[in-house]
Amino acid sequence: MRQWNVDDGKLIRVIEGHRDSLYSVALSPDGKILATGSYDQKIKLWKVETGEEIRTLSGHNGCVFDLAFRPDGKILASASADRTVKLWDVESGQRRDTWSQPLKEVFTLAFSPDGKRLAAGGVDNRIRVWEISDTAAETTNPLLHARFAHEGAILNLLYSADGKTIVSSSDDKTVKIWDAAEVTERLSLETQPDWPPALALLSKDNTLLVGRLDGSMQFYDITSGKVALPAKPELVRVIPRGIQRGIETRIKLIGSNLATLKEVKSTNAKLKATVLTDPAPMANEAWATVTTPADLPRGSYELSAIGPGGESGATKLHVDTLPQLVEGDTKTNRLSSLPMNFWGTLDPMGDDDLVEFEVKAGQTLVLDVAAKSLGSKANAVLTLMDPEGKVISSNNDFDKGDPLLVHTFKAGGVYYAK
Repeated sequence: MRQWNVDDGKLIRVIEGHRDSLYSVALSPDGKILATGSYDQKIKLWKVETGEEIRTLSGHNGCVFDLAFRPDGKILASASADRTVKLWDVESGQRRDTWSQPLKEVFTLAFSPDGKRLAAGGVDNRIRVWEISDTAAETTNPLLHARFAHEGAILNLLYSADGKTIVSSSDDKTVKIWDAAEVTERLSLETQPDWPPALALLSKDNTLLVGRLDGSMQFYDITSGKVALPAKPELVRVIPRGIQRGIETRIKLIGSNLATLKEVKSTNAKLKATVLTDPAPMANEAWATVTTPADLPRGSYELSAIGPGGESGATKLHVDTLPQLVEGDTKTNRLSSLPMNFWGTLDPMGDDDLVEFEVKAGQTLVLDVAAKSLGSKANAVLTLMDPEGKVISSNNDFDKGDPLLVHTFKAGGVYYAK
């Protein structure tokens, strides 16, 4: 199993522990625990931060096909080829309950958003829903519904965010929408061209995205069941907001409805952006590489996102001749060479970004803030400090614009600005 950083797409670590193929992975709601299920009939819990194994859960006599954490993170549910669904206490690893009502292999399960119900389905073509008590202890989780749902095995189940709808898909190439309260069928979508194992609800649960084994996908209106176009992508900003010309740069696109992003369009043909598929675009973010010639004029260029639903509004990417540094997680951002552009974010109100840099005696530097000149409403203050942190000079505007400081350093050393 490989763990990746979604911000930059880099491999963090390879985790090994199972003795056979992995069939299921689930991340706890707080993002701290990863659960894996395998053909070796074992479930393992791992620390996300370190990749360290926490414990192994044993009890199934068949492949573990699916896993799901209850929304509070305290209970883990597992579906298996041994025709059972089991509930596990995450903290202790103890088995809380086992349900053996399924007649054949169980492929999929899903908790309701409030965690009070669990739905499961598999090869016996039925959707079963159990009520889950707070402790999930044995005999406290009664079966509420068992509905014949499809002519084939159920591949996937999905609850809507409000808990009022269940979506199911099957290897009979059908997808159905159900009223979750009584598990009664509302509508069935058109017959799919191939098995539809992937389901996702988008646009505030108004649109259903169905993914098929042949690599195709389709959007449907959740109310009518008719084919629907996805929502138009929206692009809010890019990170970093500035790049050095002539150097290929990875940028992060921030916005909404970006999961189906196909293209990033530039207002200048010499600035080319390519959407990355690894990591794959998500609803609120996507990645792209940007390339420019070394002679592209300095300035701001507009980018827009294009998907099946249309084209977004434009956001600006700034191109310069200087190396770029983006605000990091540390309190102090070091400028490794001068001159250099630093991109910070003043959020929340009153926030400041601290940078450090080294100068030689007699060196003169110009410190220039670009905020209002880039369309920001920030009323920035620029402060220069000596190696002991004492204020040397400060400015909150220059010629009724952004702050500007020019200073000649009498002594060399490490200085600070914020």
